[in-house]
Amino acid sequence: KPKDDTQRQHCLRELRVFLRAVLRELRVDRTLGPLWRPVDPEDMPEVLEICDEPADLSKARARVDAGHYATLGQFLDDVAKVRKNASLLRDALPGDARSDDVAHAAHAAEDLVRSMAHAFRKKLGWDLVAACDRLHARDIRRDRRAAAAAA
Repeated sequence: KPKDDTQRQHCLRELRVFLRAVLRELRVDRTLGPLWRPVDPEDMPEVLEICDEPADLSKARARVDAGHYATLGQFLDDVAKVRKNASLLRDALPGDARSDDVAHAAHAAEDLVRSMAHAFRKKLGWDLVAACDRLHARDIRRDRRAAAAAA
């Protein structure tokens, strides 16, 4: 349906605009600098053993630009993955100041993202996040029906 597609494209565009604003805010915070690049396995070989799926904020930014995120929840999952990996690294290297700093920064980044999402919902006056969630769920149902009909 053309109207549904237009609405979907609008929601996804607005979501990308919001996510880019969030990432811009995270980028200017110097304490979050280490979260913007992958951990170099040469500097910290333990990272390959500890983190089964490395993640950093530059990867999230690339996914925003590629239109990967259909919901805020998907973006939050990637930010949580950055935090989880940083926490795993800190736990594996007790007393290591650098891993402590990175874990602290990752927790702060996740809190900031969630806080910005809450403020955005209030400022916008309508719940873009819920609209994107509904459209994504509808797309999933449509794809399942199409797959079942083809089988």
